Amino acid sequence: MNGIRDRKGLLSWIGIFVVFGILFITSVFTVNYLRSEKWAAVLGVETVAPMVAPVVAPGKFDLSEATANLGVLLLDRWVGIEGVFAVIGSSERGWDLFSRAWAEEYSRNLCFYDTHLVNGIYADTDMTKVRHITLPGGIAFFYYPGSLPFLFFCLFVLGLIGGGLEWGVFKFGGGNLILCALLSQVVAYRFPHFGYLPKDSYLLFGALILNVLLIGFVNFVLVRWYSGSEPALALRK
Repeated sequence: MNGIRDRKGLLSWIGIFVVFGILFITSVFTVNYLRSEKWAAVLGVETVAPMVAPVVAPGKFDLSEATANLGVLLLDRWVGIEGVFAVIGSSERGWDLFSRAWAEEYSRNLCFYDTHLVNGIYADTDMTKVRHITLPGGIAFFYYPGSLPFLFFCLFVLGLIGGGLEWGVFKFGGGNLILCALLSQVVAYRFPHFGYLPKDSYLLFGALILNVLLIGFVNFVLVRWYSGSEPALALRK
């Protein structure tokens, strides 16, 4: 860790941001175009949700079609902000709302958030063909009771959980920074996308912890195996 130093100059950082921006914009255009074709075919309609570009003929790429509603799509990527606005403006805030949201079960109906807190764009969608949900995000979800102390406490606990998992991955993963970054990204992704089937989060975190323990166990066995083989290898030489 002590040997890692940042030696990139200003031009290097500018180049990184430019490349990142190009890749991001390219992915937005591509996903917008492909999603419009796929879901329109599934739903059997000519257009899909407003966040997605209108459908064009298969095999024909039209830049104007791919950029339709691009602004809405970009704003929709900021998961969590609109959820906070919705919860703050809701008159249903309270512990009863929080308990019912926490107990949400999987079904082919609109999710709890779309049903009780927003006028979702998926209200008229046939859920037997495709499953759409809107995610409030962790901050909005833990403000369901309308209590700021409870919200701050939950965010503090989430920070401890995230930091603890990251430390555990680094510790039991043999100090592998790439593995640590990969699994930490899963945890970081989960927090802002929190709110749908919240009590089932143990499945994701449980799978992550089990994988880390498995990696740690295999690493321990291999280290003991090869450390015990060193004298025999030395004799052969």
